[in-house]
Amino acid sequence: VPAGATLVLADAAALAPAEAKEALRRLEGGGTILAFGEAAAADETGRPGPGLLPSAKASGTKVGTGTLAALPSLAPDGREADLEEAAESLERALDAVLGRGRRAAGVASRVPLLVVLHRTAGAVLAHLVAPPDERVQGATLFLGVQVAGGARRARFVSTDGTDVRIPLNPSGYSLSTVLPAFNGYAVLSLAA
Repeated sequence: VPAGATLVLADAAALAPAEAKEALRRLEGGGTILAFGEAAAADETGRPGPGLLPSAKASGTKVGTGTLAALPSLAPDGREADLEEAAESLERALDAVLGRGRRAAGVASRVPLLVVLHRTAGAVLAHLVAPPDERVQGATLFLGVQVAGGARRARFVSTDGTDVRIPLNPSGYSLSTVLPAFNGYAVLSLAA
């Protein structure tokens, strides 16, 4: 993992002892960790040991000179999690470990909207996925300048036949745009 990157431990209940030491050293030395569930090291036989990280809040807790944000397990005992509460906790945790200015993508929408970025040699594609039978209207997409660069226009194509060019507006450390209304799936593409 590159030195400046945030380490994500997703239900890491059996880390190798060397990985566990490295994660803790990295955190105490100024790194950032986002942990889902209790992280623990395993012994040589593979048996999980005690918890590796100190307790922390979703909004971030200082450990040494680093920051640890802790969230519940991704697969909690087969229970269905409260998605709205989980999304708010995740947002606080991401703010704590990434900061607002380094976010690759963000969205403000009344409908839950998944944004997946894909970078090719000549373009950045933002795949936008909404729940089935949900119409997305008035959603604002934010793309970090480290991803979008200096682009000022993008092409928006949706599965319902919309194919338009839309403007991207500078907004702090990101570019923003209000997306046209669409159902299900759409792609926003911009030159890299």
